[in-house]
Formats: sequence, structure tokens, C-alpha cells
Amino acid sequence: MKSFELIKKLRKSTGLNQGVIAKFLGMSRPNYGNKENGKVPFTAEEFFKVLEYLQKNTHEKIFHNEWSTFLSKRSEERRVGKEC
Repeated sequence: MKSFELIKKLRKSTGLNQGVIAKFLGMSRPNYGNKENGKVPFTAEEFFKVLEYLQKNTHEKIFHNEWSTFLSKRSEERRVGKEC
């Protein structure tokens, strides 16, 4: 799972729309939509700000399960990439 996919999945689990997150980040909804759909990358600062915001609006168990899965897959991708 890519970082933008994680953000999208977590946002949808909260029931928040893209406009709410865009406003939180101080950007337009179309600009945020491009980031969430992987057309434009999130900056590291944006990524972690959105994660923090979503964590406050998501049931803790759902958030931690998704975040743990994301980190495990990223770790595995890096491990496999080093073996090649």
C-alpha cells in the first residue's frame, strides 16, 4: 500500500470528505484530491499532519491496524528490494 492509499483509506473510514482535509492543510479540494489519488506527492509534513488529524478522528484500533499494516509492508518492500 502506498502512502496516499493509506491516507485515502483512513479518511474514508472517518467519514470525512476531501474538502475537510484540504481545509485543514490550507489547500484547495482539487489539489488535495490530486495528492490523495497519487497524482501529486504529499510532502512529509503534509503526510504526518494528515495522519495526526485522521488519528484524532478515527477509532484508535482501526488507525493502529492500518498504520501497522502499512509499516510492515513498507519494511518488507525495502527488505526484498535490498535482496535483488
